[in-house]
Amino acid sequence: MPKVTREPWGEIDLQHLVYELENSFIVFIDDDDDVDWKTKDAYVTANQAKFDASLPVINAAANTESLPCSNLGPHNKLKFKRLVGEAIARGLSFDTVRAEQMTAYARDYNQTRNREISRYWQLATCGYFIAAAIILGFAVWFSRPSFDAQYQSRTFIVLLLAGISGMVGAFFSITSRMANLGTENGSSLTLHIAESLTRIFTGGISGVFGVVAVKSGLVLSNLIKGPDDMWNVLLVGLAAGLSERFVPSIIAKVGLPMDAAPATAQAGQTGQKPPNPGQATPPAGQTTII
Repeated sequence: MPKVTREPWGEIDLQHLVYELENSFIVFIDDDDDVDWKTKDAYVTANQAKFDASLPVINAAANTESLPCSNLGPHNKLKFKRLVGEAIARGLSFDTVRAEQMTAYARDYNQTRNREISRYWQLATCGYFIAAAIILGFAVWFSRPSFDAQYQSRTFIVLLLAGISGMVGAFFSITSRMANLGTENGSSLTLHIAESLTRIFTGGISGVFGVVAVKSGLVLSNLIKGPDDMWNVLLVGLAAGLSERFVPSIIAKVGLPMDAAPATAQAGQTGQKPPNPGQATPPAGQTTII
């Protein structure tokens, strides 16, 4: 849009007028979607003390404009910019209380709209991927007889179904905790897709790990009784993908705590038993008779 001549301001890059006080100041949104304003020197000089007192709230409103808004879309972006412009107009009118209120409204509007878009992108990404995974799961489920006849093994089928059920469990976990999943406001669509798929794939890996742990006897060894017990395979995979603590609990069960390793290693080198926490240490100069 070409610049327009508007008296008494001369040529201005005007896309949307926010507020104008005759012969005092004008606040508008330019063609670059930036909030801009102009003041008359006589207006500032006549109200120099009030103007200086209003500068902090005007600066706060200008700083609010720097919040990410590229994902909002033209309609919501214009609304956000108008709120910022209204805050600046209140500051230039020396109404600092309402200027602060409008600045807070602009921040809340930006965060709410960005959060809505973030949730939509995550749910859409996870939903489309899980729909495809479920279709694949049904195809694998009904192709079990032909696969068994050809390869004489169900290991691949079991692990694949465990991974798919783990992804479904991760999707349930994501949807139930959507309000607490933190993605920075204004993050790109690519980042949202990457984070969503990472959570889904992590659930799939957890599902496979959970089924392997059960079949290996690390936990719930009697749950999956044989290669034909496919329903429990799906159940374990779903639970592993749904629970964030399932796999860490298995690792903690089979692993040695890190703080116990140094004491054990030192005892092996000296040929002595590690100290018993419940045994009192004798005072200096006394000998303990064993």
